[in-house]
Amino acid sequence: MDVDRRLREFHGAARFKDLVANTTEARILERAVGSGTVLRHAHGVYALPNADLAVVAARVCRGRITAKTAVGLIPGCDVDDRDVFHVEVPRNCSAPRTRRVNGTRIVVHRHVFGIHPDPADEPVVPLSRAVAQMFRGPELVDAVIAADALLTRGLVTRGDLRAELSSRERRFVAWALDHVSERVASPLETTARLILAAAGFRSEANVEIAGVGFVDLLVEGRVVLELDGHSYHSDAVQFIADRQRDRRLHLLGYHVLRYASDELTWRSNSIAADVAGVLAREGPPPPPLRPEADLPWAP
Repeated sequence: MDVDRRLREFHGAARFKDLVANTTEARILERAVGSGTVLRHAHGVYALPNADLAVVAARVCRGRITAKTAVGLIPGCDVDDRDVFHVEVPRNCSAPRTRRVNGTRIVVHRHVFGIHPDPADEPVVPLSRAVAQMFRGPELVDAVIAADALLTRGLVTRGDLRAELSSRERRFVAWALDHVSERVASPLETTARLILAAAGFRSEANVEIAGVGFVDLLVEGRVVLELDGHSYHSDAVQFIADRQRDRRLHLLGYHVLRYASDELTWRSNSIAADVAGVLAREGPPPPPLRPEADLPWAP
């Protein structure tokens, strides 16, 4: 038995009973463990040293990767900080008492359509189900960021997401689905859009303005929000180009508000107030700020 090849066929990790068929293969597996080419984990799970620990967590629970752990496997979808592993199991399935892999906690989600996957199958739930599971959790902003990223890339559709969420879901889930967008280019834009939506403002992402190009967010048709990430806007050439864009927008009659990424975290409450102040000076009264208690989500 070629243990390395078989484990690679099983996406890097598998249970003992799926790896070996007889005592001879069991001895080969033990020699591989002794040499360090295979690692032994809890509950009879064996893995290659470079195996993704999320896959190991799925094998430990005999389930599939879900929620932000699944979305985080997509390049560029940076919603998973790997502080926990999220694993889906069948609703009537018992889960192991030891829910840790290399010290990282495993969160088990029971699903009516959960299955014990074949070890050769991809150990990840469909992306629409993974995002739907995020909507059911406490981190609603991360759920919308994930949905925006997947919608923009065409990896899921609104119909896919709605099909995964029943009409009996909590009210903020329906609110969140109404605020996902296929035009958002970054998590910063999603976060700002949610802040504005919670305050009652209409905004569009990645709107093209003649003579300027695409702007990050256009609020109420009059205020442009530009969101500067550290990496993209850090060099002198880009700094000058941003100021030239701002001047062209001002000449076209738009008011530009520019924020650094950290401000969305530390000054989130002031962003809606800034927009309200601009609209109050430059046109009809803006929509009133709603009390946070009345919102399904508030920054």
